[in-house]
Amino acid sequence: MKITKKSIFILLVFFTILIFIGFFREFVFEGINVFMGQLYYQYENPKIRPGLGLFANFSYWELYYIKFGLTALFAALYFVATYFPLKFIFNTKKAFQFTSIYFLGIFSLAFGFYLLAYLGTPEKFYMVSRRLAEFVQSPLALMILFPALLISDKN
Repeated sequence: MKITKKSIFILLVFFTILIFIGFFREFVFEGINVFMGQLYYQYENPKIRPGLGLFANFSYWELYYIKFGLTALFAALYFVATYFPLKFIFNTKKAFQFTSIYFLGIFSLAFGFYLLAYLGTPEKFYMVSRRLAEFVQSPLALMILFPALLISDKN
């Protein structure tokens, strides 16, 4: 497969989209975490970041569980923003297979470490789980899968 200017343009556009999703994800999760801290420590008048008022009426534990749903939502956004440029450029089933295996594999490992946190030292296993999830929730997936598909396409 020959890398064209169109391919490079598509990669740059989706790379930019992935970066935007990352900044937005950080804004949402950090805002919720700060608000959760205020709820946990029973601040007299907890305040949430502007733009996140939707979450202001939830309790600490409701927010805790909402964050799991948000993680799944952002993972789906990352998957789509990683898969589509690969699909446009390579136009092969391998793009879906590679992307799916990458995302499911990393999330399975992260979930495994998350579960191990309850058996041993929670801080260590939880942090490993979070770091693994960052491989999926960042432009790294596209940066790893694009060359992998290039190599696979040549074989």
